Amino acid sequence: MTGDRHVPAGRATGGGTTTSWMNGVLPPGGAPWLAVLGVLLTAVLAGCAGVPQEGPVTPAGPLGARAPQVLFGARPQRGESPEAVVRGFLQAGADFGKDHQVAREYLVPDSEWRPEAPVLVVADDSISVQEEATSGAPVTAPSPASSPTPRPGRSAPSAGGSSRLEDGTTTRVRLTATVLARVDAGGVYTPVTGDGAKKAVTLGLVARHGEWRISDPPPGLILTTAVFRNGFRSAPLYFPDAGGTTLVPDLRWFPVLAEPSATAALVVAALLRGPVDWLGDAVTNGAAPGTSMTALAPVRIEGSTARVDLSRAARNATPRQRVFLRAQLLATMKGLDGLGLPSIDDVVITQDQARYDVPAGSVPGVQTESSNDPAERLDRYEASLAQPPLCLNNDHVGQLLAGTVCTTRPLLDALSQPGIRLPATDAGGTVFAVLAAKGTQVLAASVGKPADVVVRGAQLTAPSVDAAGWVWSVPALPKSSFTVGGLNRGPAQVEAPWLAGGRVLSLRISPEGARALVVVRRGDRTQVVVAGVRRDATGRPRALEPGALDLMPDAVSVVDAGWKDAQQVVVLAATAAVPAHIFAWQVSVGGATTLAVADPVPPDAVGLAVGVDLVDLFVRTRSGKSYARWFGGWRVIDNLHDPTLPG
Repeated sequence: MTGDRHVPAGRATGGGTTTSWMNGVLPPGGAPWLAVLGVLLTAVLAGCAGVPQEGPVTPAGPLGARAPQVLFGARPQRGESPEAVVRGFLQAGADFGKDHQVAREYLVPDSEWRPEAPVLVVADDSISVQEEATSGAPVTAPSPASSPTPRPGRSAPSAGGSSRLEDGTTTRVRLTATVLARVDAGGVYTPVTGDGAKKAVTLGLVARHGEWRISDPPPGLILTTAVFRNGFRSAPLYFPDAGGTTLVPDLRWFPVLAEPSATAALVVAALLRGPVDWLGDAVTNGAAPGTSMTALAPVRIEGSTARVDLSRAARNATPRQRVFLRAQLLATMKGLDGLGLPSIDDVVITQDQARYDVPAGSVPGVQTESSNDPAERLDRYEASLAQPPLCLNNDHVGQLLAGTVCTTRPLLDALSQPGIRLPATDAGGTVFAVLAAKGTQVLAASVGKPADVVVRGAQLTAPSVDAAGWVWSVPALPKSSFTVGGLNRGPAQVEAPWLAGGRVLSLRISPEGARALVVVRRGDRTQVVVAGVRRDATGRPRALEPGALDLMPDAVSVVDAGWKDAQQVVVLAATAAVPAHIFAWQVSVGGATTLAVADPVPPDAVGLAVGVDLVDLFVRTRSGKSYARWFGGWRVIDNLHDPTLPG
């Protein structure tokens, strides 16, 4: 990321761009999603998320039919030490029941605590709680006839007597931990590395009725990975691209609540607030400014139908916005099975419990193939991701149609010439492109048609073709802008001043065209980032949005990166933990990172391709060999050259 930047109203922060969260200051842009709990929740956390206790925080797959695990915070017991009170408070933070009622029992009644502030996810074995200083003195009292059995890690009265604290006695406890990630007020997940991973908080405690209670708790929640994985899950929100032709996923993290409608309300509240900030003007929102949910039954789940009741501001939405909003809500609700919700196949919108008109039929400015519903376009887009990787067969373009066999496409012979490299196509397989003329030209052609030079430049990156047929290829040393081209259209100038001064190793456009995955080297560090793609009303690319999302802040070098699907990418990178070896990583855009293959890639790896068959990941090497993922390792594939990503 490029540092702090202004967060406009109606957008969520993310990707490490906002540092105020670590200081307990809520980012601008509307009420936090957790604040909805004050109105909605009498339930407790449930569910399971796969967050390891060591290493990167890793998302798990959908819950499926797995029964939710209900968590109840443990209430404070008599005679607990200050350290035990602090630890009990941290663990009870995962119980959202009745506005964190159990956690509040560890606090003095008049203390100010804002649990709605964002969440710190800390390593389980990194927490240290140590008492610093005490003012006042305990008073010895006779031991009670019977004493409660202490919980593990908590103090117990001695056999000869107990210590009764004098009210007003104070102490301080210092809490330190290693932060792995933070989830901000909008559910935006950001990995934490380097100096920012060290967190230290001093809590004040005071004696009340002979027991220690916290007088100045830190804002928000501090949850260990073990607690976090039992309470939070990831789910994508969906927003229309700027042209209104498809929906773009925006991954967020939410607490899983025992009441499905309450969980759904948290998700809808985040959707109404708007997309994550780094997407910029690449996407829009169907919710009119100021739209929120009503306080009374804002979301109701009735069978397979979700009913969403909106505030009066929703009346200001245009007909086009209303179509978008319904499409957004429907696509988002369909993706909430991992949050314990039933399968949703319909959404009904009301405004103050009254009818909310969503027009049907044609909507001006919405260009789709057969429908004006962007949700249907999303389904078609996801189906098109089955495009096999491309390859070269003696300077002829082919595809991996039979696992690891490169099958030549004779109708693409217009692209064949000596020295071509790195073929690419759009997700639908309508436009194909290759790097030619020693990396100074990109040729493009449709099936059975003549080829044309669409991009020229020095040391061009591998071509990438977006859903609208624009062919992207960037000079290795770009200035403040670069040119993209396409068949039967003029060039488009794309502004990207934040790339100037860096060396671009790779640029891949997501198949729906709203995001760019860029590998850029600056000095001794290489980053893999995702930026929003801004387009004009005709769909012509105009800019890469600033404030790109840093997908792997702990990467020290990156070889290549490509899209696996709409929400995940694969990255070949070395990390600070193991800088000597390059591994293949699977990274959720807005989520966490996990190893894709246990073994490191060959040391001379220069690129990758993602497949759709049983053999689903390929690596190119400088020596010309190709390797495929094979039972957790890598296997050389004979006679396979230049396997590349479709996009």
